[in-house]
Amino acid sequence: MATRERLVIALDDASLLAGGEAGDDLHEALVAVCRQVACLVEDGRDVVVTHGFGPLLGAALLRSALASEALPDVPFDVCTAEVQGKLGYLIGQTLGNEFRLRGIHRTVATVLTRVEVDPGDSAFFAPDRPVGPAFAEADARARADDEGWTVAEAGDGAWRRVVASPKPRRIVELDSIRALLETATVVVCCGGGGIPVVLDERAWYMGVAAVIDLRAVSALLAREIGGSLGEIA
Repeated sequence: MATRERLVIALDDASLLAGGEAGDDLHEALVAVCRQVACLVEDGRDVVVTHGFGPLLGAALLRSALASEALPDVPFDVCTAEVQGKLGYLIGQTLGNEFRLRGIHRTVATVLTRVEVDPGDSAFFAPDRPVGPAFAEADARARADDEGWTVAEAGDGAWRRVVASPKPRRIVELDSIRALLETATVVVCCGGGGIPVVLDERAWYMGVAAVIDLRAVSALLAREIGGSLGEIA
């Protein structure tokens, strides 16, 4: 039996989130991209979908900041996992509905995905990726002192937290993704570039405050599964 072509499709922020994080605009964007993914599956390909979620992460961090007087802050890596799960669920459900509409008998699975990065990556020594809400300078500097943030001016007197954007080293759930592909499952994974983790001195994984480039991790995934990186216009 001939082996089906494997294709990693990276859905960037622009293709998914131009209309915001909820409501009809997001639903319409999801339906549009899932129709295109379904066409690729109908053509006989094994497809893995990765996706961005920049604005959604900012919204989750803002909610945590606004609730900080009543509730403990949500750690950065946990916010990333929360948003990865939210959008992964929506993509998986929309894609599964499209499959049923077309009579495509393929299962969709969303995998919460960690991506290992090097704690010595130079990006950690010069963080420059703005995340989360804007603050007045005094508030931003107070949070930097209290919570160990790195902050930078974002223009117009606003200040924001900045984090590193290290290179992806290893996809922790890679074996699970491969196993799902062997059953012809369409996999949704590596949302937002993955949940960044490092190995500590005990060889335990620990989450870190960082954002991994979606295209970089998608290219790594394509190499690891013996596939190619595709695009949706």
